[in-house]
Formats: sequence, structure tokens, C-alpha cells
Amino acid sequence: MHVRLVKLFGLSMALALIAWAAGESTQTGLAQGGTTVTVCATGCNFATIQAAIDAASGGTTVQVQAGTYLENLTIRNKDGLTLKGAGADQVTLDGNGPQQQQNIIPGILILSSRNITVTGFKITNSRRGLEAQDSTLLFLEANTFQKNLGQGILLTRSQAEIKGNLVQETQFDPGTNPTLSEGIQISSSQATLLDNVVKENADCGVRASVSVAEQISTATGSGNTITGNRGGDLCGNLPLALLAQPPADGTLEQVAVPADAATIQEAVNKVRVGGTITIAAGTFKQPVEAGVVQIYKSLKIIGAGADQTVLQAPGPEWTVLNIATDQLEVTIEGLKVTGGRRGLHIGTGPMGNVALRNSKVESNGTGDLKGEGLRIVGQGAVTLDQVSVSENGADGVAVVGQTKVTVQSSTIAKNARVGINTGQFISITVEKSTISDNGGRGISVSGSSQATLEDNTINSNVTAGINLFNTTQATITNNRITGTKKDAQGNYGLGIAVQGNSKATIRNSTVSQNDSNGIVLYENTQATIQQSTITSNNYVGIRLTGNSNATIDGNTVTRNVYQGIWADGSARAQITNNQILDSRQDPAHSNCCGSGIVGRGSSQLTIQGNTISKNAESGIWIGDSAQLTIKQNTISDSNIYGVYMTGSARATIEDNTFSRNVAITINARGTSNVTITKNRITDTKTDAQGNLGRGINLWENAQATVSDNTIASSALDGVRLHDKVQVTLTNNTITGSARFGINIGDYGNVKDEAVQAEISNNTIQNNKNCGISTDSDTGIRITGHDNTISSNTGGQLCGTTSKFPEGFGGGK
Repeated sequence: MHVRLVKLFGLSMALALIAWAAGESTQTGLAQGGTTVTVCATGCNFATIQAAIDAASGGTTVQVQAGTYLENLTIRNKDGLTLKGAGADQVTLDGNGPQQQQNIIPGILILSSRNITVTGFKITNSRRGLEAQDSTLLFLEANTFQKNLGQGILLTRSQAEIKGNLVQETQFDPGTNPTLSEGIQISSSQATLLDNVVKENADCGVRASVSVAEQISTATGSGNTITGNRGGDLCGNLPLALLAQPPADGTLEQVAVPADAATIQEAVNKVRVGGTITIAAGTFKQPVEAGVVQIYKSLKIIGAGADQTVLQAPGPEWTVLNIATDQLEVTIEGLKVTGGRRGLHIGTGPMGNVALRNSKVESNGTGDLKGEGLRIVGQGAVTLDQVSVSENGADGVAVVGQTKVTVQSSTIAKNARVGINTGQFISITVEKSTISDNGGRGISVSGSSQATLEDNTINSNVTAGINLFNTTQATITNNRITGTKKDAQGNYGLGIAVQGNSKATIRNSTVSQNDSNGIVLYENTQATIQQSTITSNNYVGIRLTGNSNATIDGNTVTRNVYQGIWADGSARAQITNNQILDSRQDPAHSNCCGSGIVGRGSSQLTIQGNTISKNAESGIWIGDSAQLTIKQNTISDSNIYGVYMTGSARATIEDNTFSRNVAITINARGTSNVTITKNRITDTKTDAQGNLGRGINLWENAQATVSDNTIASSALDGVRLHDKVQVTLTNNTITGSARFGINIGDYGNVKDEAVQAEISNNTIQNNKNCGISTDSDTGIRITGHDNTISSNTGGQLCGTTSKFPEGFGGGK
């Protein structure tokens, strides 16, 4: 596919050159009698270049006379426009004037245009000298791009010929990405580079990168002088044919440093393709005039050991090692890379393969210019094996492009930002590694990437241990994600965060002692969480938000603060076969909460086969308009309520075993609607003040169907009905309550209650007071028949017995 794209690009550029030649002829004609307009301070058609551009139609030439123009220009949806300055030494486009927009737009921004020519300008003091997006047939010739921020020239999804330009002294841009500053960046674009000088830029001279899946960058050309760039001259999959003076091929099979070569670059130049460089113990600092160590060929570099052979940059503003171009086989082992703004820049084509083994990349980017330990770009494969990447001033490992990266048996620690940070379209495997104590996320994967994370220890990072963004898919197996800290503003502190249409499978992992949620799913995400331990997190164990969708099976969720599992928004979840234990109240929220499972918003949850026990508040708490199916669970020893329902929630509670819950086992209020069937509800206890102790409590405007349950040994009432509830109770066994089997109304304490109850075919026996008691409120309506009401110590029917119909049972 790469070859085909190059061929197509060659054809397209040939056509572009024909069109350009025709355009030059046409523009000459226009200059004689066509659409040519002039720009100068006084006496021309326009006083500003932007005004001339805005007025231009197809085929217009804008001739800019000598002077300094304090403008940032935008060319949008134009076809056949020429900007022609009087010369780069005479016309300066300066973005740093009184109306400066240095922090907003480039010197020249070209959007969705074609057949645009820019020639004869010096462009300076802007954020990017020239940027083109989604544009074709661009011709940039004989310009100077000097002292701009970020990039001198940036092409994104565009096509251009860049000829005879000077691109120099591009500076880092603290307002966007302070780690990048290229002379020319080609991003998912095609470019022909001819006879340019690209020098002394703060990062790469020319970089090829990817911003769109399946749209790689290609560059052809020749005669370019690219030198003295502090991040490397060619970065990414770029051909050596671009260079006016390509590096020497080398002839030696073995080169020893310092015996055969005084510097690493000299050794690289001497060794043949596929040869080996050995480096003795010692510190080898590149001289400033040599700059970055540039590796553009297949080779091996073997040091005496990571603590013995040290490669040091010329200064803190330089990259130490730059590995670039396609079809490389590079192995580096047994050395330390340190002292640069960036340790290594690795960028190859799809045939490239780079391995770094038994090495250290540390203390790079620690000065005023912050940089990564490693930056990996392109489409090749990169392996880090037994590598320590630590104490670097930005990310430990930053990956972009379509790279395949494997990190194994390595340590990524104490970097100022993210431990491992991947951009779009990456395939990454991290295994048997430690990712710890980084100043940002431990591992961050984004942008349609694929991640396999297995048997890692990910601890004491900031914001998130693992963060998945933007349609990422990840398998997370046998990892230990612990101790994630909140950021400086007191936010986040998440074990695993899944965001933006991402999907995760989390198995056999431990997520513990994080400052906030153990696992959180945001809007439009999916996760399967299996056989994992989510414990002792300082907020929710598993939190589901938005319309996330989760399968949560076979996990232990224990000792988390606030809630064990919390679903809100329109989240969906299957929660099965878990142990959800010992959720704690939150001292940061007035000792609130502590339920095993919470369903709020319009969430829909199926909760089946779980053990939910010893939680500080409810076993299950349901609110708002949530809909839950609660089936075949064991719910016990809740500190207040086995199941609590409020709002307009809906629930089916079936075939569960409830025991030793405090205050009330099942409590429904508000306008909730609940079906309670085939459950075993036993030994409901009073609260700490000696109050309550009801098996089922229905009140306010709740509606309920209660059937085929066994309700035994309640510390107060088996069932309590009051306020305005509507309920059907059939085929239940209610026995051993310390007071009433069924208590209807507040027994005189609340007036004008309106309970409507149909009570039929129940067995109500051996309760310590009455079988059923009701008060006299006129709104209480009792219907039903064929109940067995007997052996209750205080009588069978009590209170206003006239409310019980004939045939009801218990003497009626």
C-alpha cells in the first residue's frame, strides 16, 4: 500500500506541476491584462493582504510590495490564488503586531483550497508560519519561515510542493504542544521538497506523521540542506534522497567506541548497514557541532551496561538519539540515554523494527524545555525489553502514528507527565512491567488504538492508572492498579477510566486504594469486568455514567467508600455472581452513603446471583427512574435497608435471600413500583436506636405486588403499609414478627392515610402481637380472602376490624 501511495503521489505531483506551469503562464497574462491586484501601505488596490485575499476570485494574483505587514492571513475555499511578495528580504509578514493573533492562528492559514501559490515572503512571529488543512496543489517557493512557534510549515491532509525556502529557528510553542517544534511537519499529507534549507529548528527539521487512519505521509524530493535541528534532521518515515548530502553508507562490520571512533555519530557513519557498534564503559557526550546522533540505517549498538555506558546529549535542548526512515532493523542495548530534551525519537515506516533492551532512558527534559523519554512515531514496530524510563520531564513514552509497540519487563516511573501516552491508531502491548509514580496517568491510550495490558503493576500515578479515550479497545488482564492520586486541583484519582466510545475487557485484576473511583465508565463506553478485585478505593468501586454498558461478573467489590457499584444516567449493566461487601460511608460527604449497589437516573440493571453483605448503608439503593431486576442474590447484614427504593424507580425483586438487615429489609417509597416475589426475608433487626425492624415497608405513593415470600422473625413488623400505597399481597408466609405480621396505617399517628390493599391467601402466624392491625383512617381500603391468620399472641385481627371483609380470614 505504501508503494502504491508513493506512485500515486508521483503521478499527482506531475499533474500538479503541469497545472502549476499553466498557472504561471496564465498569471503572466493576468499581470499584463488580467486580475492582478497590489497591496502596500498607500497608493495600491489594498492596504492589507487579507482584504485582497477576501476580494480575490479564481486566477487572481495578489502582488505585495515591500514592507512589514502585521497580519495573520486566512485563505479559505479559494481556487487559483497567487500571493506574490516582492521577495523574502523585502516583505515581512509579522504575526506579532498590535492586532497580533500569535496565540490563535498561523501566519498564513490555508483551508480547503487548491492551486495556491505563496512566494516571496518572510513569515515570522506566528504560531506556525504556514498551515494548510485539506488543501491540494499548493506551491510554496522562495519564502523564509523564521522564529515561528510550533512549526515553520504544517501540512495536514494536504498536498504541496515546497521549493527553495529557508525554514529556520522554529521555537517551542508553550500554548499548544510544548514538546514539538519542527521546521516542516507533514501530517497525513504528501509533499515534494526541493532545494530547501531547513536548519537550527528547536525540534525536528522535517517530520512525517499520521493524523488520519490509513492516510500516511509521503515525501519526495532532493537537494535539501537539513542540518543542525535539535530534535533530529529527518524524523519519521522519510527518504534519505531528500538530503543534498546523504550520510555515508559505511564499510565496517564492527566499530568500537572510542577505539575506532571518537563519537557515536562517527561510529554510525563508519559502520556498514547491518553492522555492530560496541561502546565501552564511560560517558559519551555528543559535541554541539555534531548535534543529535542520527541513525538512518540498520545496525546494532551494544554498550557495556545501562549503568556503565552513558550517552549524553550536547545540551538540555537536544534529543540524544534520532532513529528514522523505513526498512530499519535497529537494536540498542546495554546503555543509558540521558541529559537531552528528549531521550530517543524513533520514527520508521511499516518495514521498520527497532528494539531497545537492557537500557535506561532517564533524566531527559528536566530543564526549561520539557520532553519525553521516548517519542515513537510512524508505522513500524518498536520493542522495549527490560528498559527503565524514568525521571523525564514530560511523558515517559509518547507514541503516535500507526506504530506497533511492545513494552515488556520494563519500568516506566517518576516521569513528570504520563507514563505511557499513545495517540491515534496505535497497537500497544504492555506486559510484566511496572508503571509507577508518574506525574500524570500511568497508561493513556486514545484514538482508535488497540491495547493489551497484562500482568503489570500500575501504582501511585496521578489522575488515572489506566485511561482509555476515543474508540480505544483494550484488554486488561492480571494487572494491579493501585494508589492513583488526585491531581493538584483535587480531581480524579481513578484506577481505570474508560471514555469516549471506548471498550474494555478487565479480567483477573486488582484495582485498589485509588483516591477516587476504582473503575469508571463514561458516556458511550462498554466494559466487561470479570474475576477482579475492586477494593478499598476512596470513592466508588465501579461507577457507570451516561449511557455506558457493562457486564460485571464474578468480582469481589469490597471496602470501597461511598458505594460499591453506582450506576446513573442511562447506564446499563448485568451485575452477576459478584461479592459486594463492606462498602464504607464517606467522611468527605458527611459520612454519607455506603451502599453495595446504587441505581439512579434512568439506569437499567440486572442484579443476579450476587452476595451483597455488610454494607454501611443499603445492600441495594434505587432512585430516580431507575429500573432494576434483582434476582437470586443473598443480601445480608446491611446497616440500614436491604433494598431501598425511592422516586419513580421500578424493580422486580425475585427469589433472593435476605437476612439480618437493619431497620427495613425492603423499603419502597415515592412513586416507585415494585414486584416482590419468592423471596426469603428473615431476621430484620432494629437500628442502633432500637427502632424499626420491618421486613417490608411500603409508604408514600408506592405501588407493589408482594407474593409467595417468606417473611420471618422481623424485629418489629413483617409488613408495614402506610400513607397512600397500593399493594397486592398474596400467598406470603409472615411469621415470628416481634409486633404485627402486617401493620396498615400509622395506628393513629398520621391522619387521612389512603392505603389500598388486597390481601389474599397468605399465612400469618406466630407473630408476637396481632396478625394484622389497621387504623381507622377512612382512606384505608382492605380487600381479600382466604388468609390463614392464626396463633398470633395479641390476636388475629386488631384495630378497626370492620375494615376487613367477610371471608378474609382470622375470624372474618
